[in-house]
Amino acid sequence: MRRLQQQAGFTLIETLIVLMLSGILLTSATALLVNFTLLRAQPVETVEFIPHVKSLGRFLNTALSGEALPLAYRTNLPEGSDESPVKLDRFPDQSPNRPPQLEFILPGNHPLVRTREHYNRFVRCQLVHLEHSLYLYWYLEPNDEFQSDDLYFHRQLSPWVTSLRYAYYDADNNEWETELELISDPTQPGNYQMPDCLLIDFQEKSSDEPRTLPIYLPQAEVVIDGI
Repeated sequence: MRRLQQQAGFTLIETLIVLMLSGILLTSATALLVNFTLLRAQPVETVEFIPHVKSLGRFLNTALSGEALPLAYRTNLPEGSDESPVKLDRFPDQSPNRPPQLEFILPGNHPLVRTREHYNRFVRCQLVHLEHSLYLYWYLEPNDEFQSDDLYFHRQLSPWVTSLRYAYYDADNNEWETELELISDPTQPGNYQMPDCLLIDFQEKSSDEPRTLPIYLPQAEVVIDGI
């Protein structure tokens, strides 16, 4: 009797789960996009601060969880790959002397990164904090459909971010350590340690009470008390 061979691919259930999570990601992005429209159309002071922080949190938690990776990206991974959906990397043409940024993947048809001129099945994204704003930067891989000198794009995510901190969990001492810069890896010169959590600090100009939004990365095993 001929033995059936296993074929690599996705089951119907796995595909449905990815589609469901992608829907969640698109829903959170749509809410965030509406928030951005209000920011552009109205003075910043008139946009509600707390709903803005919550909608940004929903988007980042879903995007950085890796559960809603586009199928196009998943199929490019080797079978059995344990590659993390979030990593520290640099965009092409960025100086190797510059510290890497936290990089994650979004579907190319995502409302925040979709453009009329260019389309990729998935795009590489980074979070960048400049002055009092948080930005989403993304890079489009050139392909047969288009070649362009302008492959870098960015969008403001929030005008109220005072700092972006990296939190590392020390399992031996059962405590968290937070830094404004990535921690160097002592075992591999030139490399950096992946944080367990991002801490995004918001401050509304009309308020004296800051608000911290924790975004836990896929490898995080514990949560920070008091946040």
